[in-house]
Amino acid sequence: MTIPTILMLSQVAFAGDGVKVRPHVKPIISGQSFLVDGDRYSGLNVGGAVGVRYKQKNSGLKLTGLTRAQYVKTLSLTDTTGEDLRVGTSIGPWWRIVGFQVGVDGVRNSYSNAAVTMPQAYGVAPTVSALVDLRIASLSAVAGPTYYFGDQRQAVDWNTTAYDFPGFGDEFYYKIRAGFDLLLLNVGVTYSNRYTAYGVEQMVGFGVGLF
Repeated sequence: MTIPTILMLSQVAFAGDGVKVRPHVKPIISGQSFLVDGDRYSGLNVGGAVGVRYKQKNSGLKLTGLTRAQYVKTLSLTDTTGEDLRVGTSIGPWWRIVGFQVGVDGVRNSYSNAAVTMPQAYGVAPTVSALVDLRIASLSAVAGPTYYFGDQRQAVDWNTTAYDFPGFGDEFYYKIRAGFDLLLLNVGVTYSNRYTAYGVEQMVGFGVGLF
């Protein structure tokens, strides 16, 4: 099943008199660094996300959700390179200015620099997210593990790792984003950490969401 088909079926499934559906378009640009034994390897992440958002129109407690495909390419002037493709959906309750969602992404990614090589692997990434939206400004947090199929990707041993972070799964990541609404645009700053068996990936990004 192709990505456009998934997005179309999601929009049809949730569209109706009681549900508001609108497009989700988000260019992605972020600085990326990977820490291996104290050494930092840097690059630039460029990509974007496209999909649909849906929300019940009733007042009070309501359901909201997002279905999207996201692709990010890591570029550099050295031998640091990588890519990350995610297709998934999330849904959860919304009340006044606070929301909570659970979801899952299908993942395909790879990464390499002068010190490590993370071969291409496929997996699933369950997510939990929370959002506070004050109309003009918003704050969101997303976290979750990634589980890979097969043995192409080495998993973090959380019992012996030196990470001072209580993660689980083959990998674990969290992301925090602050956004500000300007007319039809949402301008945001993002910070994230991804804990892998090969090192820690850190990203600081700037993005503009359309619609």
